[in-house]
Amino acid sequence: MKKKNPFFFIIRVLLYICPLLLFHSCNVARHLNEEEKLLVKNDIRIDKSDKHQNISEYELKRYIKQKPNKKFLFFFRFHTSAYNWGHHMRQQDSASFDGLGLWLWKRKRNFRSWLMRNGEPPAVLDTALTDQTVTQLSYFLFTKGHFDAEVERMFTPPKIQFPFIRKNRVVAKYIIYPGKPYYINDTFTTIKSPDIRRLINQSFGTPMIRTGTIYDEKVLQQTRDRINRLLKDNGYYYFNKTYISFGIDSSLSGNRVNIELFIDEEHHIDPAFPDSLTTRPHKRCRINNVYINPQYDGSRPSEAYHMKSVSVKTGKDSASTVTYYFFYKNKPAYNTNTLLQKILITPGNEYSLRDVELTYNYLAELINFRYTNIEFRESHDSLSDSAYHLLDCYINLSREDKQYYTVQANATNTSGDPGLSANFVYLNRNLFKGAEIFNLTLNGALEVQKIIDETQQDNTIYKNLPFNTMVYGAEMNLLIPKFLIPWKQKSLSKRFKPKTSLIAGVNYQQRPDYRRYITKFSFGYKWQYSNTSTFAFNIPEYNAVSIFPAQSFLDKLEALNDKRLINAYSDHIVANINASFRYTDQLKRKGRNYTYLLISTESAGAGINALQRLPWISYKTNESGNAMIFNIPFAQYVRFTVDYRRYFTLSNTQMLAFRTMVGLGIPYGNMDVLPFEKSFFVGGANSIRAWPIRTVGPGSFSGSSDNTAFDRTGDYSFEASVEYRFPIYSTFNGAVFIDAGNIWLKNKSVDYPNGDFDKTRFFKELAIGTGLGLRLDFSVFILRLDAGVKLLDPSLPENNRWRIGSFKMRQVNWNFGIGYPF
Repeated sequence: MKKKNPFFFIIRVLLYICPLLLFHSCNVARHLNEEEKLLVKNDIRIDKSDKHQNISEYELKRYIKQKPNKKFLFFFRFHTSAYNWGHHMRQQDSASFDGLGLWLWKRKRNFRSWLMRNGEPPAVLDTALTDQTVTQLSYFLFTKGHFDAEVERMFTPPKIQFPFIRKNRVVAKYIIYPGKPYYINDTFTTIKSPDIRRLINQSFGTPMIRTGTIYDEKVLQQTRDRINRLLKDNGYYYFNKTYISFGIDSSLSGNRVNIELFIDEEHHIDPAFPDSLTTRPHKRCRINNVYINPQYDGSRPSEAYHMKSVSVKTGKDSASTVTYYFFYKNKPAYNTNTLLQKILITPGNEYSLRDVELTYNYLAELINFRYTNIEFRESHDSLSDSAYHLLDCYINLSREDKQYYTVQANATNTSGDPGLSANFVYLNRNLFKGAEIFNLTLNGALEVQKIIDETQQDNTIYKNLPFNTMVYGAEMNLLIPKFLIPWKQKSLSKRFKPKTSLIAGVNYQQRPDYRRYITKFSFGYKWQYSNTSTFAFNIPEYNAVSIFPAQSFLDKLEALNDKRLINAYSDHIVANINASFRYTDQLKRKGRNYTYLLISTESAGAGINALQRLPWISYKTNESGNAMIFNIPFAQYVRFTVDYRRYFTLSNTQMLAFRTMVGLGIPYGNMDVLPFEKSFFVGGANSIRAWPIRTVGPGSFSGSSDNTAFDRTGDYSFEASVEYRFPIYSTFNGAVFIDAGNIWLKNKSVDYPNGDFDKTRFFKELAIGTGLGLRLDFSVFILRLDAGVKLLDPSLPENNRWRIGSFKMRQVNWNFGIGYPF
């Protein structure tokens, strides 16, 4: 008997269910009264008679006051159907119920409330809201220079009418007649304060409002913001945008306007005449004293704190000295120099809003404080006839708990193999009183992993437990908020947000095939060149792998005689230096399209190899001719990766994400292949999701040899992914994706036929997969489930690689993850 394909069974079920859902969701208007109409669509039409249009339908849609009900999967008004179900659910009086009947009545009441709370009421046409829409559209067109614009509205039935569905459904149509826009003829400025006039003329080389362009109030608002920001950054603390206004003269002929910019003087109440408001020229503000309280708890400094003054040399030649004042309780909790490295507000300097914002940003990055508050008060030293206002600055820092620890227990899933893990995490936010972040993690895990040597009789670690792998280790991470260098750091380094990172750890793994120790150490620097660019440099980064294989496992490796596999399960040292550049404009372009770019490079073994020339250092060689240090062979290679991502924001809830990654590794000198941990691989939850991790490639290698039991790695790598993300319901989001990529070897290998990179056939060897994803958004983190299926499998014969027509449900590869894949 032929077995039925479950995929076609599901398709048939959907073909029956979808029309029913479509009919039910389209007929949500059946509960409305005869005089009520369900709004199903808003349609905006712009008259095309004027070729000088500077408006779009996308901009206009933002001003529509009444929206149609949301749709699920583009067709079903699921939210409205749920609301109607709950709204029309009959609920009897609970007085007639007791016992089980009362319990069922409460359950029904709660279910009804849940339906209405999570549903959406029908969008019954409201003519008052459509009138407001016409008013808002007219005003928007006026702000875009279309002073004579007209907006008409009308209500029409939908173009598509379904049978057996009530006709009280309506489309609101808005017809826009923009007319000819008004152009800017000339601009004038009236600035009463000579200092402000001089500053604006020096700062803006080109006119802020250009003549000959279409009048646009958004440009005027941007001009107001630019002037206000300029003055705030140059000492004018008390200045605000209310002093800036524009005069518009539209009496000119030929659709032209003149614009005059006014900047008024400061409004002032004279103590001698408190009932009258006078004006005076705007004064700049200078910082007088800076008071810093890193132990702020809400109490007044004079009541609960001691004060300490700290003098700091400033200027390029450190010729001048300024004084800061610190409040503390029993004894200072933080090194004052560390905090001053993050504070750009300097006594004696003019007030600058940019310095205030950067100070907020730098102090927040210390992760030592719950919140930061910077307040300015007029100094008592201010004189009425002075050229400046004097300001005292108060920086109050509310501390986070210095020490924190947690114990975590997790269920793990490694390529479909289950396991249990536990972590102990200790955090100290001020280890040496310099705002250092010290993190210590102790971890342990019991897992079920694939056994390569199947001749092992007893694979379990402990009796009566199914686990065959045990992992435990410790890792220490120390983050210092400055460059740890043997010379003094200049104040210029503040703007680079310098950090020093120190990482050390050890890991032990025991399984039937082998026992393995991995130790690592790294020391490096990280700094931010701008708001979008970050550099990192590690010198050195050290990893040592010491492995003790079982004899049967060692015999199997020797029988295969594969250099890549022998290297992966042999002792080796990787000592490298690496650098990376990271660029992202996500915060700068919030709510719009943005870019992410990571370029990294590393080189290993050159320094160790150079030490061989020193007379007091003797190197040994092993049987394979590899030089060793501490009786362990060391690796030599160079490695480059480029990871580029582009995110297109289609709407507030929809996004199209694109990613491509290229990797290149070149071994040389002491080893012929890359170390296992530095080799490239694809597949898994964050790569090509139609394949399990490390099961793709290299090249079109078919996997017909004994090497298929081992992880597949390569010297070259290419990946590309496109993912469309969209909302489904409440916190549930969906995704449709296509992934492609593969790995290749640098040189030909008899163990991996067709696994080398060949420019004439590599594009035919790209593994391609597609699938659907479900995301559960908890705001703090995202749980992800992806189902991937193979479209093109390069391991098959070239004329039979496309798998579209041979899909089976058991071929779906399920991936669990936290966060987006890219």
